[in-house]
Amino acid sequence: MPEATGKRKGFAGFTAKVLNAAGSAFVDLYDLGHGLIKKGGATFSQDNPIKMPQTTKDFVKKSVDFIYPYKSSIIENQITLTEQKIKEVYEEIGKELVKRQQSDGANSETFNKSIKNLMLDINEYEEQVQTLKQIVTTKLKEQNQEAIKKTKKDKKRFNPRANQEKDALKEAIANSLEYANFDSDSEKSKFEKFVNDLLSKDQELRILATNELANIKNIAAVPVLMAAVKLDDPNLTSEIINALITIGSVDAVPLFKTTVTDKNYTIRLACLRGLYRLAKEDDSQALQILLNAVKDQHPEVRKSAITFIGWKDNIDSIPSLVQSLRDHNANVKEAALSALGTIRDKTTILPVIRALGDNDKNLRQKALDTLKMIVGEEIEFDLNVEGELLKSAVENLIDWWHQKRVGEVEADLYSVGSVYEEETSRR
Repeated sequence: MPEATGKRKGFAGFTAKVLNAAGSAFVDLYDLGHGLIKKGGATFSQDNPIKMPQTTKDFVKKSVDFIYPYKSSIIENQITLTEQKIKEVYEEIGKELVKRQQSDGANSETFNKSIKNLMLDINEYEEQVQTLKQIVTTKLKEQNQEAIKKTKKDKKRFNPRANQEKDALKEAIANSLEYANFDSDSEKSKFEKFVNDLLSKDQELRILATNELANIKNIAAVPVLMAAVKLDDPNLTSEIINALITIGSVDAVPLFKTTVTDKNYTIRLACLRGLYRLAKEDDSQALQILLNAVKDQHPEVRKSAITFIGWKDNIDSIPSLVQSLRDHNANVKEAALSALGTIRDKTTILPVIRALGDNDKNLRQKALDTLKMIVGEEIEFDLNVEGELLKSAVENLIDWWHQKRVGEVEADLYSVGSVYEEETSRR
C-alpha cells in the first residue's frame, strides 16, 4: 500500500482506528480505496455521491437524543448498535471505493468531497458515543459510591457485635456508678460525665474523657475503660491502656496480656509498658511476653521490650538480650547493650566485646561503655580505627579477657588451696 509507513491524518487516521476493531476485510477495502484516492485516478459523478443512508443517520441521532440519560443498560445497548452502524458505513465506503475504481467517468473531486463529509458525520457520531460512555461511567461511579455509603450505614445499623459492645459498656458504667466511692457529689458528677462521654460518637471527646478519668484515678473507672477497649478504636485503646497504667490497678494486667498482640504497634507498646509497671515480679507469663516481644516485627516494640527486661534485672533474660546484639536496627542494639550493662553479668562480656566491631561508631562507643560497667575497670580501645585494624583491636581485647579470666580462676584456686592448708594445719 502506498505510504504505508507514514502516519495517517484526518479521516484516514480516524478510519484506521475504527477499522482495526472491525476486522481485516474492512481494512483491505479501505486500503484499496485510500490508494486510489491518493493516485488521483478515480473520478465520480457529482450526481451520485456516496451517502450514509438516512435511516442510519436517524437511528444514530435517535440513539443519542431520545435516550433516558441515566439508564445504563439502555445506553450501553445503544452504544453497541451505533458503533456497529458506523462500522457498516466504513464497509460501504470501502465497497464504493472498489466500484469507483472500475468507473471511468468518476469525478475525483466530488468523490473526495463526499468522503470528507461522511467522515465528518462519523466523527460527530463517535463523539456522541463517547458522551454516552461517559454518562455510563459517571453513573456507575455514583452508584458505587451510594452502595458503599449504604453498606457502611447497614453495617453500623445492623452490626450486632457493635451493639453488644456498647451495651456491655453501658452496663459497666451503670455498675461503676452504683458501687463506686466518691469524696463528694461534684466528684461523682464529673466521673459520671466522663464515663458517659465514652459512649459518644466523637473520637476526640472519648479520648478526652479517657484522659480525665486517668487524672481522677478512681478505681471505679477500671472496668469501664476495659469495656471501652472492645469498641475497637485503636487510638482510643492506646489512650485507655495509658490511663489504666496511670490509675495503677493490677486488675488491668489480664487486659494487657490479651491485647499485647494487637496489630497496632502503639497498642503493643502500651501493653508492654503496662506489664512492666503493674505485673507482679513473680509473674512468669508477663516476663515471657516481654521476652517474646524482643522478636516483634516493629523496632520500637523490640527496643521497649529490651529496655523493660533490663530494668527488671532478670538474669534469665540474658540469652534474648545477647541475641538482640545482632538486630539490624541500631537503636535495638543500643537498648540491648544498656540492658546488659544494667544486669552486669560477666558471661556477656565476649558478646559485648564483639559489638565493638560494629560499623556504627556510636554503637562502638555504647559497647565500650557497657564493657567498662560489666568489667568494673577502665579499658583502652581506639574507637576510630576501621577495617582490619578494627578487627585486630577486637581480637586483642578478646585475648585480654581470656587471659584475665585465666588469672582470676588461678587466683580463686590459690585462695581455695590456702584456706585448705590453713584448716589442715590447725588440725
